[in-house]
Amino acid sequence: MYNERFSGVMSWFDGLCNSSNADNITLHSAGHARNNNYIELRFTRTIMSLGKLQIRMNVTTSGVSTYTFKFRKMI
Repeated sequence: MYNERFSGVMSWFDGLCNSSNADNITLHSAGHARNNNYIELRFTRTIMSLGKLQIRMNVTTSGVSTYTFKFRKMI
């Protein structure tokens, strides 16, 4: 995967939660070389705490990889 641009939509609750569910947010891509790989954002919750945002991929990377995430507030 290189020279790819991904986009997705997610919502965020900025307080404590009462669930331990996880949600996968599939990112849609456009660019040069996806090579049948995908990236998802994974939002995990722990009861009575703030959630965590993680990256989930279907490929194992070797060497150094750089990912830049830009979040925009949509109104």
